[in-house]
Amino acid sequence: MTNRTLMVLGGSVYQVPVIEAAKRLKVRTVCIDMYAAPPAAALADVFVQCSTLDVDAALKIARDHKVDGVIAAATDVAVYTQAIIAAQLGLPGVTPAAARRLTDKSEFRKHTKSGVPDWCAVDPNTRPTKPLFGFPAILKPNRSSGGLGALRVETLTELMAAWEAWDDQQQAGGGVVEAWYEGVQLSAEGFLRDGRVESAVVTHRLCPAWPHVSTIGHRWPSGLSPAAEGAVLRAVEDMLGACGVTTAPFDADIVYTGDGHCRVLEASPRTGGNRITDIFGTATGLDLIEYSIGWALGEADSNGTHSVSPRANAAGIDILKSDHPGIISYIDDGLESARHLSGIQAVEMDYPNGASVPAFTSSRSRLGTILASAASIGALENLMSEARDRIGLVVTLDAPS
Repeated sequence: MTNRTLMVLGGSVYQVPVIEAAKRLKVRTVCIDMYAAPPAAALADVFVQCSTLDVDAALKIARDHKVDGVIAAATDVAVYTQAIIAAQLGLPGVTPAAARRLTDKSEFRKHTKSGVPDWCAVDPNTRPTKPLFGFPAILKPNRSSGGLGALRVETLTELMAAWEAWDDQQQAGGGVVEAWYEGVQLSAEGFLRDGRVESAVVTHRLCPAWPHVSTIGHRWPSGLSPAAEGAVLRAVEDMLGACGVTTAPFDADIVYTGDGHCRVLEASPRTGGNRITDIFGTATGLDLIEYSIGWALGEADSNGTHSVSPRANAAGIDILKSDHPGIISYIDDGLESARHLSGIQAVEMDYPNGASVPAFTSSRSRLGTILASAASIGALENLMSEARDRIGLVVTLDAPS
């Protein structure tokens, strides 16, 4: 892949692994982001401040730099821009129509029709009303990523309050109210080729206390039987196919309700964030980010990755968070000590000691991550607990002014 140029849409901590992988492959990177100095900017060969939602400007940058591929990793909001650039420049990618269907929640549910939760649309010009399927329910903006703006609601009053808390852009885009289903929350990460899952892992997706519904961690294996996981992956295949995607990386959230039945909550033609691709690597031996870069550059062919043996018996991610805003503190020596625990693969802090941090509402308000592998789920939980104890993370309330 030497002497190829990859355009990376987004420059947050979630795109850093993409640029690092490109460097390993000796691929030149052009990164764009709406902020002037995001975390990935210093790593890219070229950085241009530009919103990933500005399709025309992003397309001009791609043309100016003669990119050979474009990728939108860990961000739904850039998937449509990726699709437009790929279509206009004749590069690998999903179609703009498929990208729109999979990143607009109303469109996704209209095209899939079955296999998704019961739902109703929230018109941007009117106030939400009680859904026919009742409560509890989840309110979600049509176009957002990482659970931003999504809340579980128990009453019409809570539904109204959640909708009114959205910013003008979220309200203008409308949203959906979907039924809440009891079951096992899951994520699926992998690669789809010619309409079939070529390689994938299914994780148990950890969720926070209500009302927030964004991911706070993953555990692999999921705890489901092989037959149940197979049913989950067939449902994801069907959803992606219904939206017009046959070959692409994918990231999906699912709730398994039992007896081979599940509901697909979200599915997107991109790799996931919060280092779920590292769990995929632990489980399969394949670097999914490198593989996806190869796909974006037209150089990824089927290699039987579905038959690769796991490299560990269990793997997991914990997202570090706070239930309230305040000042973060942790033990610097403990942080380094945690990183050296056997089985700990990475400990990342997104904020320095003494910084003001937000309460957790979505993946955008995480404080850091812990990535680990172990001989069993039980051993993994003990390892995660030991790492958190050594880090000693505390968020104290801001002193009144």
